[in-house]
Amino acid sequence: MAQNPQPVPDSESLPARHAEANESLFVTPAGVISMLRRYRDVFDPKTTSILLVSRQGFDPTQGPFRAGFVSRLDEREELRRRMTDRLAERERRLLFLWYVMELRPGDVARRIRVSRVHCYRLRQAALSALCDEEASETAS
Repeated sequence: MAQNPQPVPDSESLPARHAEANESLFVTPAGVISMLRRYRDVFDPKTTSILLVSRQGFDPTQGPFRAGFVSRLDEREELRRRMTDRLAERERRLLFLWYVMELRPGDVARRIRVSRVHCYRLRQAALSALCDEEASETAS
């Protein structure tokens, strides 16, 4: 029986997989939601404790940026580009308030001055608009 050896990843094949992973996040609304929810993760630490920060110090092996900062730049830029190109200001604000600021749906609806039911409709339409065209055509 012939064995198929597992390909060993080399430095040239890794960027291609990284690009595919970023694109796959735009296939479904769930992928878009995942990106929106972790939009601030790299920049907003979970703690503001001075004691915790002072104990960590600087680790030169990790470079000047926090873990995940550089690896998520492409993802963040693609999300920003799609939101700017495909959504109106109201839909961008709705998604920002809902997923990044984590406000409740009723609070989001009041801030953008629509009913709560319409807020849900706008959210679904905005998420669909951010997905890849092929995925949204298949879902229709």
